[in-house]
Amino acid sequence: MATVLVQVRVDAKLKAEVEDICHCLGIELADYLRMCIYRLVQEGGIPFDLRLSPTEMAELRAKWAKRDAQEKEHSPKEPARKSSRGRKKISKEES
Repeated sequence: MATVLVQVRVDAKLKAEVEDICHCLGIELADYLRMCIYRLVQEGGIPFDLRLSPTEMAELRAKWAKRDAQEKEHSPKEPARKSSRGRKKISKEES
């Protein structure tokens, strides 16, 4: 399964406090955030009374299954080409 980078901006003091708590618990901040994300999916919402109904969760799971099937259908047979976005084009005079 491919992984993606998720970035979050928080106050520096808050981050230090959170890292201290995580350190005391014997885990890294990134591990804690991953646990929160997994738990959000398992619970169908935030595990303190902000939850999706069973019907809403079933709809989401169906949506995810459909998306996964479409991704498998459209997955490239050969490696993806690198984008030239952000590269400076060199004119004939410069080369």
